[in-house]
Amino acid sequence: LFTTVDEENLVTCNKERLLDLLSDPNLKIGFGDVTKSERDEITSLADSISIPTAISSALPNDSRWELLYASAPDFLGLRGGPLSRLISIMQTIDDNGSELSVIIEYAPSDTILELASKDFFRNILEATRNKPLEEERLKQTVSFYLTQNGGELELRPKGTKITGDRFGGENWIPSPNLVLPEVVAGKGPLGSCRVLYNDGDLRIDRGGDYLGIYRFLS
Repeated sequence: LFTTVDEENLVTCNKERLLDLLSDPNLKIGFGDVTKSERDEITSLADSISIPTAISSALPNDSRWELLYASAPDFLGLRGGPLSRLISIMQTIDDNGSELSVIIEYAPSDTILELASKDFFRNILEATRNKPLEEERLKQTVSFYLTQNGGELELRPKGTKITGDRFGGENWIPSPNLVLPEVVAGKGPLGSCRVLYNDGDLRIDRGGDYLGIYRFLS
């Protein structure tokens, strides 16, 4: 709990400033793909909120979170490429709090939408598709076994799958739900981070140099 009213007010004001900054439509989703001044301000505000006496509660079961910012570079190319663009990254906790899933959602890229607007491709798509191409979505889900020890989140790999909306007039056939063999699942590299702040609305995680900021959805 906060030790003084001034301390609580400071955290409240800095939280509002941080959310305003992260809601800027010109700020790209996550991965620290921002200017140095923006990155420094985000880090400074997050640190000022994550004081030792601030609120930090365990992640609730059956909850959904949206990634607002991550300091790690996009070394996996999650933003997409010539065919797709990143829409959102969600994080879900299952009913009993033992599994954490990261859901990465993509939409067709501007290049694909521009190509599809050409007469030849538009006529083909209009004859075979049930919805506008810009509404098509592709989701990759990566699941982890989750253990919470106080504010520490420990993760071990579980599996992955890819799903999508209707495409080409037919239901998208999802990829098999790749669950790692029992001898491998939960035995892989252990990832961990600490929840430094969680008031049920905003959450701030740190793991080494990594800074992750999430907003509670449901």
